[in-house]
Amino acid sequence: MSQYRIEQIDDRLSLVDCWDDFSPLAVDFGSSSMRYRLEHLSAKNEMLIKAVGANRTYTILDMTAGLGKDAFILAAFGCEVYLKERSKVLYLLLSDGLRRASQNPDLQSIVARMHLFFGDSCEGLEGVERFDAAMIDPMFAVKKKSALASGEMQILQSYIGGNLTPENLLSTAFDMGIPRIAVKRALRDTTTYSDRSPVYSLKGRSSRFDIFMQQGI
Repeated sequence: MSQYRIEQIDDRLSLVDCWDDFSPLAVDFGSSSMRYRLEHLSAKNEMLIKAVGANRTYTILDMTAGLGKDAFILAAFGCEVYLKERSKVLYLLLSDGLRRASQNPDLQSIVARMHLFFGDSCEGLEGVERFDAAMIDPMFAVKKKSALASGEMQILQSYIGGNLTPENLLSTAFDMGIPRIAVKRALRDTTTYSDRSPVYSLKGRSSRFDIFMQQGI
């Protein structure tokens, strides 16, 4: 029996782990946690907004779309966000979440600024002349007892895997001429970058963003 299967549960496309007692994984931009973030949305409250240096006119490339939460927050802030996801299953879950959100009058204007593509971000993204910033979330591994170890995160890491290297994505973002790149890491991750170093880091309680800048862009 396969460990994972895709099911339609309560009108949501969901990833089910048949071997562990995790809740089915689905994309829900109308969840209580997302509503809370929307109600308190500001550059002061969201380290993510500071990390990409965003203002409301920015065009941002999310190179590791995942469940789309970061992209949704940036779109809610007013940014135009292009998301690319290489996992076909996550792409389908995210497409389904965007479909349902587009039917919600409170979320329609937000998801209209989110543009989803399937594929490897290392191959770039055609059709957009210029991005103001890029974000990369390698989905660092978290311990089961940590605050980040929700059932959602555990099933996601179990299915996709954790600690993906950001090096190739970072190089691609530089090659694309993107002036600012934010890479999300675990707060105490001591992994170094082989070709370049961040200009500075923004630190939260359990994670940080390493900020890279291109001069003269």
